[in-house]
Amino acid sequence: MTEITSVAMLESEINTEVENNNEVKIIPKSKALKNILGVILYIFLLAGIGVGAYFSINGGSQLYKQLDFLFASNINQKLHQDFVDTFLSSYTSNCIFLITAFLLGSSLWGNVLQFAISFFRGFGIGISAAYLFYTYRLNGAIYYAGVMLPCVFVSVVSLIMLQKESFVFSGRLLEAVYKKDEMSHILLHSRFNTYFKKLLLAMIITLTASLLDVALTFIFGSSFHF
Repeated sequence: MTEITSVAMLESEINTEVENNNEVKIIPKSKALKNILGVILYIFLLAGIGVGAYFSINGGSQLYKQLDFLFASNINQKLHQDFVDTFLSSYTSNCIFLITAFLLGSSLWGNVLQFAISFFRGFGIGISAAYLFYTYRLNGAIYYAGVMLPCVFVSVVSLIMLQKESFVFSGRLLEAVYKKDEMSHILLHSRFNTYFKKLLLAMIITLTASLLDVALTFIFGSSFHF
């Protein structure tokens, strides 16, 4: 018990020292790094949307039939299943991206795949949006903008937010591995706790997005006929 208390006190002292002595130096660098990474991640997301849209429109009749079947099945399922099932379906699909991003950030070199996650997320957005616009014209555009886009926007913001934190934590993990001193490992434990709280925050934001998705679907979904 005494040893655990000593470690906790040491961690607290180290955190205080870091905050007092390095606040001016480290925090601006972290913020600048996260801002730059955020811009790059959004670029990959937009690239994925563009490729997905192109693939949706120019993928051929076979792909078009598959998208038509998937979209019709999805809308039908949303409108006829209960609130809980619709919510769980939306929340689970969004949380898969968050958990993947978190796990990649918890490894030394996994963050190289963060850009692929943003691209893949954008690819899915691009396929569904382009399909609706191309197939149902104005009706499809209104449906996407009014029913689907709010959830997509909020979930994407939470994903990019967590991905930025993943890069920062992975860098600190790498630093702790190379330094191999007790202070670095104690600091890493504190930073992991902070990183985990960022995951929980992202999941709460995504929870809001899924609730919004369910509400908009039940309120306005039946007004559209595809």
